[in-house]
Amino acid sequence: MKIPGIQGFGDFCRQTETDQALLFGIHQDKADPLLPCQALCQLLLVSNMQLSPQAMTRAIISATEGKSVDLQDLDIRSSYSGAAHAATGTGTDNMIVVEGVGITIDGTGGHTKMGELMAGAVYDGVRQVIGKQNGLTEKRSIFKQLDERKIYLGQILRNNSPMQSRIEHSLLNPHSASFMQATLAISDQYQRGLSTDLSAFDAWCQARADALNGALTPLPKISDSDVPLVIGKALAVFAAGDRAPERNADSMKE
Repeated sequence: MKIPGIQGFGDFCRQTETDQALLFGIHQDKADPLLPCQALCQLLLVSNMQLSPQAMTRAIISATEGKSVDLQDLDIRSSYSGAAHAATGTGTDNMIVVEGVGITIDGTGGHTKMGELMAGAVYDGVRQVIGKQNGLTEKRSIFKQLDERKIYLGQILRNNSPMQSRIEHSLLNPHSASFMQATLAISDQYQRGLSTDLSAFDAWCQARADALNGALTPLPKISDSDVPLVIGKALAVFAAGDRAPERNADSMKE
């Protein structure tokens, strides 16, 4: 497909999602958060240069890499197994590559300027749309991150409202939120088999619980098949004992 009249060397990318694209379960007013969300990710990649058949084919790879890296950088989770797996796209993703009428380009791979521009445009476009459509940015709250991983405190704690309130109150504290965010990264490493020794993490959890409660605190065991081991250990920190005043968390020395 050729489109005349596009000025300047470069490319253009736009990603759109339909109203049903509750891709990562954020619009809970429109979808049941306990059910897999339907998603559709469409990419339109336009260049002012003529692209050989090889270049048009390779452009799909470069664009897909840009999209997948963006999802990885934002820690977008699988809508089916978010606790254990990150998302690389959806099962209904599609892409159209459009060439222009300029000079003919034969390369759009990772070692070409056009490939770099294409991947970069897709990366920027996908990030903007995910932020606007789904409200997912790099600065989203720990509560959203837990929801994306299908870590639902009410289910895990068997509707123990006092304990759930205690944990949620704890996570409002920046120190506690940072601890849990670090836990998510450690959990991913452990789930992939890249980290196998959790002794240092266990010691960190114990120190965190002791600081929160102002005394040596036994850690309960949160056992749920849907909760990864590392995340369960971290949640136990906030479920343990009676909460000391919040100033203990603020003054805690890691």
